[in-house]
Amino acid sequence: MSTRTQPAAATLRVPGATLHYETRGRGPILLLLPGSGGDAVIFDPIADTLAEHYTVVAIDPRGYSHSTLDSPTPVDQRVDVQADDALSSARTPHARR
Repeated sequence: MSTRTQPAAATLRVPGATLHYETRGRGPILLLLPGSGGDAVIFDPIADTLAEHYTVVAIDPRGYSHSTLDSPTPVDQRVDVQADDALSSARTPHARR
């Protein structure tokens, strides 16, 4: 059984938003993307176990929880933008340990 660790939290500027993400562990990158309005915290129960073998990167999608939008008004969530956000978060220095 794994022990509970505190993830390394950071932010990443992307066009139109500032993304919050958390990393833990070492190894190949495993990107965890919450759905349905969730955030990175939803993965806490499994993240430490996964971090025994992977660098786990969990993000808060733009506009949710700790990830903020540059615009004060809501914007449509687009799959292509979310894909770019996911790729950007996987390319951060924290993810490439």
